[in-house]
Amino acid sequence: MTKTILYIFLTSLLGAGLSSCKIYSISVDSFKNQFSKRPYRIDSISCTDKKGTTVSFENSSSFEIHITDLNDEKFIFNAQAVRVKNDTALAWKTTQDETTFQSMPLPALQTLYSTNRKEIPLSSIKKIVLVK
Repeated sequence: MTKTILYIFLTSLLGAGLSSCKIYSISVDSFKNQFSKRPYRIDSISCTDKKGTTVSFENSSSFEIHITDLNDEKFIFNAQAVRVKNDTALAWKTTQDETTFQSMPLPALQTLYSTNRKEIPLSSIKKIVLVK
């Protein structure tokens, strides 16, 4: 009896946690326009929900950008750690303090995080989604 109640409670909790994630699409052109304009923090992100409606969100450290390339290789990055330069998506995996990271200009990011940087040519991107 106790195990059954515990099982029901845990599956309910897990189900609630999984259903709270929302996925939005970003076209490669929109991604390029939004993430190449500013060398600093991206304040808001525009994307499309599953109904095709354009929505915008204030950028948050809880957002992830999932990029799938033409070979179906998937890359996951914090939305605040992604930029576009010269038709290439640049993304950094970082453990630095978020506020320090947000205020850094692109050249400083490139120097500081060069070993943790992933470069993905925009021409090789199949799909981009924002997970909120």
